[in-house]
Formats: sequence, C-alpha cells, structure tokens
Amino acid sequence: MPLILIGEPALCQRYADALYYLDHPGAAVLANTAASGLWNFAVAAGVLTPVSCFFCRRMNDE
Repeated sequence: MPLILIGEPALCQRYADALYYLDHPGAAVLANTAASGLWNFAVAAGVLTPVSCFFCRRMNDE
C-alpha cells in the first residue's frame, strides 16, 4: 500500500527522501490539502452544505 504524505511540502519531501533511503519508494505527497480538509470537516459537522459556496452553486448550475 503506498504511503500518502500530507503537510508542509519541504517536510513531506524530507520524509519521502528518508523513505526512499530505507527502500520504501513511492510515497505520494499531497499539497494544499488544508482548505479542502477544513471544508470537508465543516460539511461533516453540518456547519456548511456543499451548496453554501457561491462558486459551488455556479458549478452545479452549469
């Protein structure tokens, strides 16, 4: 199973380099996940709905 590293890009790169050094290559680095993660938490908590966002409504109308 591939590893997914989430966090500050430079730190994730250090972890990816260390994993490669330990013969565990192939770690995926996901960047800029904070905004989408917070959005998902808010939707799951019922604070927001997916159509609460103006841009989301526009995308759904098209």
